[in-house]
Amino acid sequence: MMEYLRIIDLGLVVLVIGLVFFYVRRTVLVNLFLLIIALFFAAQLFDYWNLKLFSGLVGWSLQLSIIALLIVFQPEMRKIFLQFASIDLGLKTIIKGKFWANERKKPLVFNWESVITAIQNMQEQRIGAIFVFARKNALSYYAESGVLMDAEINARLLEAIFLPQSPLHDGAVIIKNNRILAASAILPVSEGQAISGRKGLRHRAAIGLVERTDAVAVVVSEETGQIFMAHDDYIEEDISIEHLRKRFQRLFSEEQ
Repeated sequence: MMEYLRIIDLGLVVLVIGLVFFYVRRTVLVNLFLLIIALFFAAQLFDYWNLKLFSGLVGWSLQLSIIALLIVFQPEMRKIFLQFASIDLGLKTIIKGKFWANERKKPLVFNWESVITAIQNMQEQRIGAIFVFARKNALSYYAESGVLMDAEINARLLEAIFLPQSPLHDGAVIIKNNRILAASAILPVSEGQAISGRKGLRHRAAIGLVERTDAVAVVVSEETGQIFMAHDDYIEEDISIEHLRKRFQRLFSEEQ
């Protein structure tokens, strides 16, 4: 019985390590994380061999590494927790008892043509805008920083939101499940030094959100009218309307 418990214990540890590694594998934390894991297993091994003094030394080093992780890499840790907090687990739907009913519904098809119409009109009129399109991450944290709307996607409504005289034109429009979830939302600004000098605030906000979530961000430049798109690990500048339409078809098609 004890052997089975040890196997289960080891399996749970490996599972937790794997989940944490999934979130830090593309960050500067990965090397320190691997060091912490190595020290942890070394401490367990030396303790098993009854090398108490050396095991205590390794355990002390492990504690220092964790403290360094929390202090030195505080911004990176904050990004990871924000990304995790943005995942839509569907718990609210389950609690309300609508899980099975919603599962039978046909998934919504993103009405990107209305968005493209609005972007094209704003491009011609040099109206600055930033759109955020949610995918797996819920983006509720960012939506609550703005004005919640829950409105149908409409080209004229989107254009009206970003008119300079509109009280909602500052900030981003967040679109989720084929509806306008919020307007005037505040997004995190990218801290990358390479882009801060040559990009406006909207562009840096778009990149900042994409760095933290799996969302897709589209910016219309107020100065040039150029369309900027950020998604996954890609940044696309000065793209055409047709290119934008193809990107939407690939990223938000019903088969995806």
